[in-house]
Amino acid sequence: MVEVQGAQAAYRLLDVLSELGIQAGGANLTSLSQALDLPLSTTRRLLRVLCDRGFAVQDEVTKLYELGPQARLLGTLRIDRRSLGELALPVLEELRETSGETVFLSVREGLEVTYVQCLRSPHPVQMYGEVGQRVPLHATSQGKAILAFLPAVLVERLLPRLDYIRYTPNTVTSMAELAADLEQVRKRRYALNFEEREPDVRSVATAILDPLGNAVAAVCIGAPKFRLDDHRAVDEFAPLLIKAAEKISSLLFPPVAMAPARRSRRT
Repeated sequence: MVEVQGAQAAYRLLDVLSELGIQAGGANLTSLSQALDLPLSTTRRLLRVLCDRGFAVQDEVTKLYELGPQARLLGTLRIDRRSLGELALPVLEELRETSGETVFLSVREGLEVTYVQCLRSPHPVQMYGEVGQRVPLHATSQGKAILAFLPAVLVERLLPRLDYIRYTPNTVTSMAELAADLEQVRKRRYALNFEEREPDVRSVATAILDPLGNAVAAVCIGAPKFRLDDHRAVDEFAPLLIKAAEKISSLLFPPVAMAPARRSRRT
């Protein structure tokens, strides 16, 4: 590999980051220094940079370093949309059949949500959307479901950048209001949108999580207000969505089968 001239510090940072990913359970300063053949002072300085930016964290008790939320987020950004849509489709079809309403699968793209799948309701009057359509994070149940389960350091960067456009009298229009809403989403595990973007349109959504608990997508049920009252949204659709999100997550991140331990031979 040919190194770029003048980029030694960048290479060293990436080496430390890679080593943290290899050493399961965390690593101490000395082991990292030895593994990378770097002076302790240099290793400590690089770790401080990674910790400041959220790419590494140090346990206050054990003093071990491990990958931080920003590094973990990078793993979620590489999920292929086509694979996501194909894997989730049977679950989405079942959800539409059970609910009788339009079902969406979405991912975050910058400051917006993009529809990956949209399965329309059989009802003549329905909520609808098109694959590839983008909608705002702050005024959709899908956007709020995703925001609530992103790493805190990323949410802190995203919230001040949202435009908070008022679409209806119910739209969340401030960072403080949205932050309070997201806290409720984390507690109950689902997000609501009661006419926040369009009059007479409601939706419920929940995040699809990776094994570390970070949101990689959202699944949503949307319907006209006259068919989606508070009771149906909270008591009927929210549990269905949570179950569907867990199914999709298990398809995306199947558990690794543990090999049976070998019995030691007695001599």
